[in-house]
Amino acid sequence: MIKKLTIIIASCILSLTILLVSMQIQSEKVFANEGDVQTAKLIVFGKYYKSDIPVIKMNNKLLYPVFELLQSQGIAKKNIKWNDQSRVLTALRGNSTTYSFKLESSVVNKNSKNYKVMDSPLKKNNGVLYASAEGIAELFGNKAYWEPALQAAIINLPNKKSKAELGKDLVAAVQVANMPLVLSLLADGADPNMVWNKNSLLLGGLIQDNLDETNKYSEIALVLIAHGADVNYRSPNTWYTALNYAIENNEYQVAEELLKRGANPNMTSNPMNTYAETPVHSLGSIEFAGTDQERARMLKLLSQYHADLNAYDQHGNTLLSWLIASYSWEDRKYPITITTAVKLGAREGVEMLPNIDDVELVLELQDLMAKGGLQVDKQGQLLDSIQ
Repeated sequence: MIKKLTIIIASCILSLTILLVSMQIQSEKVFANEGDVQTAKLIVFGKYYKSDIPVIKMNNKLLYPVFELLQSQGIAKKNIKWNDQSRVLTALRGNSTTYSFKLESSVVNKNSKNYKVMDSPLKKNNGVLYASAEGIAELFGNKAYWEPALQAAIINLPNKKSKAELGKDLVAAVQVANMPLVLSLLADGADPNMVWNKNSLLLGGLIQDNLDETNKYSEIALVLIAHGADVNYRSPNTWYTALNYAIENNEYQVAEELLKRGANPNMTSNPMNTYAETPVHSLGSIEFAGTDQERARMLKLLSQYHADLNAYDQHGNTLLSWLIASYSWEDRKYPITITTAVKLGAREGVEMLPNIDDVELVLELQDLMAKGGLQVDKQGQLLDSIQ
């Protein structure tokens, strides 16, 4: 009986051991499978901290290589040591302060005494030790932020600057497209609605002056929008909105983000005139920096956000009338946009057809209208819709 009981107990212990080992393997597997987040960045004191070692994600938290985090905080690599037997990492700062971290523990010791509890325990994956940027930053009296717009962890010194000083620094950083510094300043509370020059706000001036130069300014525009820049900005010089400029410069992602954040797709370029250019009219501009296909794509975006495709500008023109007029003297550039506009509900402006002397062009335009769902005679009169 005793022998039988012993066998049963031994069997239970073995099963439990196998279960625990299985759970540990499963845990390590999940940790590894949640994967390498290659795109995550680390910005320390306004500069990118580059690394060839991937960032990993566990329990919805990004963890960075701890050796590099500690080095970013001013600890020399030679003063960071890992003891494989005790599973303890030590970091000597200066000549007399030693921090120690135990694997799988959140508790950090300072000179052998409990010092702080980090927000995440020290982890090991594929031979690399990991910790959270926030946990390490706070050990040394700094602040850490997560920047979703650029998938980056930001570590800053405690902010001692005034709002005015931060704003001035932000304008300077935006003007030279210094993305890590822009992010660091915004994290510290810099106002994204600072004045770009004597007249324009930061976002509007940036979009107006720089978006057609390089996409690095586009990224900064997206960051400013994410941090609360005025999406319904109007230029005091031209009365164009930020959305007008984004569309004209063919910045689809910026335009989409502006609309997502509440930009008015029907705001006129002159607050004193109901019939003035709206973002839709920017699609009819010969200065649109894109192809016919890209123009049509932008038109679909505006339509999705309920832009009025039949709006008149101050000269009595609609999107369709601009496209038809341009079709005759711009080498027939816009067939996709015209068809798309009609499919999406553009009607006003077909009366431009009688102004075109070229019979062949009129026939082509009539064919485009028919493909979009309308029949139009050569006098610009709408006939029965095609079902």
